[in-house]
Amino acid sequence: MAEQRSTTIPNLNTRRQTVVRRFDVEIGHCDCCGRRVQGRHPLQTSDALGAAQVQIGPEALALAAHLRKEMGISDGRAARVLELGWGLRMSRSGICRAVLRTADKAAPTYQGLRAAARQASVAWMDETGWRVAATLEWLWGVVTGTVTVYDILPGRGFGEASSILGADWEGWLHHDGWRVYYQFLNAYHQSCLNHLLTRADELVQTVTPGAARFPSQVATLVQDSF
Repeated sequence: MAEQRSTTIPNLNTRRQTVVRRFDVEIGHCDCCGRRVQGRHPLQTSDALGAAQVQIGPEALALAAHLRKEMGISDGRAARVLELGWGLRMSRSGICRAVLRTADKAAPTYQGLRAAARQASVAWMDETGWRVAATLEWLWGVVTGTVTVYDILPGRGFGEASSILGADWEGWLHHDGWRVYYQFLNAYHQSCLNHLLTRADELVQTVTPGAARFPSQVATLVQDSF
């Protein structure tokens, strides 16, 4: 007798289960000033009532944000995933507006993460190309011992780099050796040793045997230090 196990998901041809919550919202007016007030449950994603009373819940919004921003798929395809997986129908514009509202709600947390990055004594920084509406921009990332922050910016210069950490940031900055990073004049700098090994290997493969001696010695020194 042998055992076999299989993990799967519900058949996409069967009816999926969605959760519909009803919130009975208490509405009143202040006895002193007459201002209108209404209750709010933690699971509500909007205060809208009347014609806009039907909302998308926080779990669906979070998944839509992951699909759009982490996996990079379009609004239309994100809507298709929700429909195929859970039978939840949303338009492309509905996905777009929902993600924008989520970003607004997350803005204070994001600013707190940026502030924490500026207080760190050690940071790793890098940038990579990023398309925004078919236009080349740059995704800048900063990693510290406690937070990870990124920003999509139009350029690859010191202005963009310093907009995250601050031009006068003091600490140990790890990076790939791009000259822009050395404009953090108050920081201590540590080049990525893997980049150094890669450059040494490329030189060994392309220069004459005599000239290859120096990059070979550099690579040996770095590897021995490990």
